[in-house]
Amino acid sequence: MNWETQLRAVNVAVIWDEDHDERIIKIIEACYRRRILSSFIALGERKGILTGVLSPIVSDHYWRAVFVDGQLTEIGAKEADDYWCAEVRGVGHWGDRDTLAYLKKLETR
Repeated sequence: MNWETQLRAVNVAVIWDEDHDERIIKIIEACYRRRILSSFIALGERKGILTGVLSPIVSDHYWRAVFVDGQLTEIGAKEADDYWCAEVRGVGHWGDRDTLAYLKKLETR
């Protein structure tokens, strides 16, 4: 059975920048195929940097966050038809202040 026949609903926001680069959809599909999409509450790309905002459950588990970070880095390097470096931000225990600042900065654009 292939992955398309086993689709599940996952809520994830897309953070669009000014150019609305639709290649982020390929990234989301790749995350789904690798079974890490549910680790994120948001994904976006800005100026060649792929950003994933982890769900609080994942960001509070260090080794899972490290694993997801590595997977997103691989996806960013291979799936966008261009090299996108990747960063993972948390909203749980260790990432609140930095992630909130990041999201507020996006609001001002």
